[in-house]
Amino acid sequence: MSALYKTILPAPDASGGAGGQNPDRSVAKRRRANRPNACENCRLKKARCDGKRPSCSKCEKWGTECVYSVDHLANVERELKEHRDILELLMSLPEYEAAAAHRHLRNSDNLSDALSSLQGSMHGRHQPSSIRTAQAISPPTSSGLEFELTVRHGMAYPTLFPLDLPSLSADPRLRPVQRSSQGLLIDGSSPSDTMSPSTSSSYDVPSTTPNTQTLEPSNIKQEEDSTGPHREQYCDERLHQLKIGYWTGVTIDDEVAASAISLYLQGNHPIFGLFDPDLFIHDLVHHRHQFCSPFLVNALLAHACQAYSVIDNAVGALSQEFVKAASVLWRAERSSDSLVNVAAILMLSVSCHLQQSDIASNDLLDDGRVMAERLKLFGVRHTPENAASFDSLDPDTKRATAHTAWGAYSYLTIPLAFVEAKYQKILSFTDSLPPEMSSVGQKVMPDHVLAFHILIHVAITHIFYPFINYLDNDQLLLGSRQSPRAVLRASINQLQRLILISRLYHPRAHSLSVLSSAVVHVSNTMIRDAALRKPALRPSGLKRKHSNRGTDNEPNWHFYFLVCLAACQDLGACFPVFEPVGKGLLAMAMRDGSMSAAEANKLMRDLEGTKPGASESNFGSFVLDFDLEATEPGKGQIKDLAAQFDELSMHNEFTEGGDFVVE
Repeated sequence: MSALYKTILPAPDASGGAGGQNPDRSVAKRRRANRPNACENCRLKKARCDGKRPSCSKCEKWGTECVYSVDHLANVERELKEHRDILELLMSLPEYEAAAAHRHLRNSDNLSDALSSLQGSMHGRHQPSSIRTAQAISPPTSSGLEFELTVRHGMAYPTLFPLDLPSLSADPRLRPVQRSSQGLLIDGSSPSDTMSPSTSSSYDVPSTTPNTQTLEPSNIKQEEDSTGPHREQYCDERLHQLKIGYWTGVTIDDEVAASAISLYLQGNHPIFGLFDPDLFIHDLVHHRHQFCSPFLVNALLAHACQAYSVIDNAVGALSQEFVKAASVLWRAERSSDSLVNVAAILMLSVSCHLQQSDIASNDLLDDGRVMAERLKLFGVRHTPENAASFDSLDPDTKRATAHTAWGAYSYLTIPLAFVEAKYQKILSFTDSLPPEMSSVGQKVMPDHVLAFHILIHVAITHIFYPFINYLDNDQLLLGSRQSPRAVLRASINQLQRLILISRLYHPRAHSLSVLSSAVVHVSNTMIRDAALRKPALRPSGLKRKHSNRGTDNEPNWHFYFLVCLAACQDLGACFPVFEPVGKGLLAMAMRDGSMSAAEANKLMRDLEGTKPGASESNFGSFVLDFDLEATEPGKGQIKDLAAQFDELSMHNEFTEGGDFVVE
């Protein structure tokens, strides 16, 4: 049947040669040409695109928008490079960090943004080389994350310049010194013990962050208080009219009470804010009971006299008397709901937390919270009826209600469970603050601004500290390869700076109880750093406990540890519950091999002076060793650590330097 058809030869090629000689070439010529510059519509419909700009012929014919890809080949090359970079990144990271990075990649919709964040970029459009260059010319930081924080959030994380530690170490304000039983220096007077609060604002604070020049002792203006311990000038002139005997049965001079109240209103009240100060002073001096009461006055003076010990040590002894008087009034008034009683109960809880008392501070907190909820200060729905009830109040009552409601709410609120979200809220909040709230660049930084920045970084350390012992929690910071340890270290560095500034520029700062939290957190870190830097002295259990903390140890730990001990000494003079903290810290340093028994005993003698050590009944129950408390609950409290000092001191006396007891 095939013979019926004539054989057909292939068509001749373009050169005119005989057909059939190169079939592969002829087939190849029939393939569709690859046009990388085709528009997206022609690519989708597989149509021949002439590549005209701004619109090709096909799109004009179809009446559709003509869109060209920027550079298809370049996009493919970029995507391939990103895949290679991700693979190299995952292979180079430690196993637990690689797992966290993998989780981040899976949860990301944009591969480029995910890679930028994993590589530590502050933004995908920033070149890594630019970031490295900026970091190289900036003061050193403990991590890439800390550098990023100083760039993006300068209000909360101002740049930390290197310090001239040899010059600073000679300043008596930065190390514990031996004092007499009256609290005075034996080996010369420190300016911190002779300045009044009124002179602290006259310091010529330079406009830069603390560096070699700004923190040199010779550059600090020192003034003497010519008005005596009880100042004639108060924060409010109405305090001159105070007759304190109307409000309390505790014997105290009117001038002393007015000075203590004035110091509290200037320093600690902006932190607690439990009542409106203007309305309180008005009723205080005019003997009115709407915004003042004997309960509130006694509770306030219980805390104010503790803080006033920085000026007159004898006044501090009256604090216990005011606590007893306020406790009696609390039992009588706790069932009577009022704004004044809410403020008084929470004020008393502050005092009981900072000294020995037969009333638990937590019981007072619960009592104040329940009363505030009964008064509908918080914990109720926002309804038109509730709003109308608040609007119907007279202006003074409305102001007092708002002040007490916010003060109580801020004092009682528990941090959010989502740590990174909480951290981002803190950073966003500090970024929105006005310049006068900055801790640098001012000639005058009020005590409440110093306390505010301390509280910011104490809050950050509180929310991140529980997570630094767990290797699988690096995903808490999805925008960075850095772990919670880097965040913690950055805030500890800021707390070191704030403590140093408080010792040099704020001679009455230890009347601020919030300083104690900064001292405890920094001391814990310094002791841990020292133990990690001395593996030969490190106990066997310490390596396991701290092995996952990284290697960002502070080489100047000894200097900052002495600064913290000096702060402990002054805080203990104001708040008796803080007296054994220095002893507990020295016990931790000996236990972890960071300090010899000889040095610890010498420092302990300086801390105590000629005053006998605090009795065991005065020891507080709050946590001092966070690591020990996390692994053995109840073992890291201050009373246990302070009690270990003598035992460790005696043990090390026989074992250090090769001296052993032989029977």
